[in-house]
Amino acid sequence: MGEQPIVSASVPQRLKNQIEEYADRKGLSRSEAINRLIEQGLEMSQSEVTVIYGDQEIVTDGGQLAQRFSAEMSSLQEQAEEIEKRVEKEAEKRQNREVASKRLTAILAVAVVWLGTVTVFSLPSLGVIFSGAGIIALLLYQLYHYQNSLPFNKI
Repeated sequence: MGEQPIVSASVPQRLKNQIEEYADRKGLSRSEAINRLIEQGLEMSQSEVTVIYGDQEIVTDGGQLAQRFSAEMSSLQEQAEEIEKRVEKEAEKRQNREVASKRLTAILAVAVVWLGTVTVFSLPSLGVIFSGAGIIALLLYQLYHYQNSLPFNKI
């Protein structure tokens, strides 16, 4: 094994004696015994265990803090996904409004040209009436869809 960092700590004599007894029982060096005991203590802190050590009671949270954090992150992720869906929906509505606005402008331009042509050339015939009615119907249809795509018309 490569060199490992050295960590030192001051401990009461009673604890030092317990570490040395543990090392002797397990056939370990004092350093190996300390490493093993620290690892076991860290593993225990990840489980729901209450340990009585001398006159102290040590209660671990069993990883509940990590579980709560994970649940909060999941909730935030769901909220972010919902917001993303709403943003996409609004972007689609905006695009639809832009298309409807362009169509409405084009139809209005055709209607103005048609009206100018009829007026200049004085064409009061049945064809002119039907073509004008078609343009007006198309204009009203597009105007209806444009107004329904506006956000303030939602009740």
